[in-house]
Amino acid sequence: MANMFKLEFKLKQHTPLIHFQHDQAGATLRASEVKPKLDRFILEKLGGFDTVWDSHEKWFVGVGEKTKKEDVQHALNYKLRFFGENIKIHDVPKYSIYYGNMGENSNKALFWTGDCRGEIICFVSDLLTKIKEYLNEFFICTNFGRMQNKGFGSFTVEGGKTDDAAAVLKKYCGAKACYSFQVKKIDDDPVREDAFDKIKTLYSVMKSGYNINGKYHRSFLFEYFQTLNIGNEKAFMKKEGVSPQENGEPVWISHKYDPKKEKAEKPAAPKGEA
Repeated sequence: MANMFKLEFKLKQHTPLIHFQHDQAGATLRASEVKPKLDRFILEKLGGFDTVWDSHEKWFVGVGEKTKKEDVQHALNYKLRFFGENIKIHDVPKYSIYYGNMGENSNKALFWTGDCRGEIICFVSDLLTKIKEYLNEFFICTNFGRMQNKGFGSFTVEGGKTDDAAAVLKKYCGAKACYSFQVKKIDDDPVREDAFDKIKTLYSVMKSGYNINGKYHRSFLFEYFQTLNIGNEKAFMKKEGVSPQENGEPVWISHKYDPKKEKAEKPAAPKGEA
């Protein structure tokens, strides 16, 4: 009875976590990073905030009888904690893919390896059921810490199904293909330098192209844009007035900035005012 509101799970680490709290002993995954990502993941899987709110108001933090939808944070009502196990701190290796320890930042990252135990307390039974349902898939699709988009901070739920990881990633990311490669685990290389050499090569082929030892390959990004008759994506974005993403959504600039026009249209300041 005491455990009906508690979910305990263990995470297996696959790549080092680059932790910003390099001066704190026992630092592990941060619930403050993981929970918002898990909340968004669950909401996305269930059709978005509006859909979930219409059926499950009590799933959200701070909801009372008079709570208005527009005042609700998109935070689900459960507590999450992590505990590190077999933690080892490593000197920062000279990854060619990682530039965070240059100059004044030298040795300011903590390369943390070790498994991790998680604990979720949730008193909303149907919400806890959904957390259990999506937890394994969430960790397959999500990395944590610094440089997470380069392969660092990867964990999976121990005992969870991972043999269909490629299918899970393809579905979640909306991709047509998922590239993978085999990496041998070397006992005296806990920070997986060999794996990150391969990640760097794959990342280069995808984004900037590959030209090493006489072997050359155009980037997959370039080849994709060619199918859309786009030669250079940055030039295209400037021409079309597209700015970087904001809050996960692309921002479209409604007009192209013209400093001469801007100056001509600006009304003159009244006398005595700057």
